[in-house]
Formats: sequence, structure tokens, C-alpha cells
Amino acid sequence: MLRNNIIKGLTVALCLSAALLLGACSLSKAERTARQFLKAYYVELDFDRALELSTEDSHQGIYYKKNMTALSPYAKDEVPALEVLDVIIDPDDGNYAYCAYEINGQPKMLPLQKHDGKWLVDTDSEAVEGSMSSSASGVSEIGIASAASSEHLPKTGTGQRAREAREREAEGKK
Repeated sequence: MLRNNIIKGLTVALCLSAALLLGACSLSKAERTARQFLKAYYVELDFDRALELSTEDSHQGIYYKKNMTALSPYAKDEVPALEVLDVIIDPDDGNYAYCAYEINGQPKMLPLQKHDGKWLVDTDSEAVEGSMSSSASGVSEIGIASAASSEHLPKTGTGQRAREAREREAEGKK
């Protein structure tokens, strides 16, 4: 009887440890994808790699930046300051994540979505086309929402989903 209770206790502890480990792995994979994409897109200007790390809906905006960069003789001369601030996985739907980052001091938000178990950057072409501001190198940026903290996130779209995810995450920690 005592032996059965010990085995049950160990089994429960093992299952909880596995669940925590899987959750931690999921976060690191989302963050790894975001970092690889941002580095390829902004720093290395490796748009083929950025395409590999993004959903099909994101490809039009990436192709746009690739073409604009090809027209700029100075695009590769200036390396932007890039800093990943935070990656939040939506606690209600673990298939969505948001990466807060700064590019040349400007806060941005990058949405990610899990497709077939793989994290991919998920910016639809309309969102990319809607943010045609110029970066340090004079080409368009892919930053979607303009903020790293919840209070500055836009009230609609990706920013709203990121804000809600951040708030749910904060409530869960209380």
C-alpha cells in the first residue's frame, strides 16, 4: 500500500516535471525562431532564410523587402541595433506567441504561430504593407505593433492579442 502511494506520487511528479519541461522547450523554440528570423531579416538581409522561418501569408512582405533592399546600394552597409526583449506564448492558445523587440531603439511586436509543431513568424502581407516606414537602411520594416510593453500595445489586431496574452500571463503568476 505504501509502495503504491510512493509510485503514484513519483508518477505525478514525473508528469508535472515533463509538462513544465515541454512548456519551457516550447518557449525556447518560439524565441529561437523569432531571434533567427529577426537576425536574418534585419541584420544579415538573408530573405531566403526569413522565408523559411515564416508562414506563407508573410511571404509577400518579405519579398517586398527583398526587392527594396536589392534597389538600395547602402542596405548592407548599415547594421541596425536589434534587441529581443521578451517572448510571450499565449496562455489560452499555445499556438500563438508574440516577440517584443527593438530595432534601432524603436519598440516592435512580432507575431508567431505554431504550424505542424513548428514555430513560424506570422505577419500577413497587409500588416507588413501597412508598416512601410523606413529603417536605418532606407527599406521597409516588418515590425507589426509598436510596443514592448502592454500599456503601449495597439488596441486592435496583433497588439491587442499580445496585450491580452501578457495580462493573462501576469494574472497566472499571482
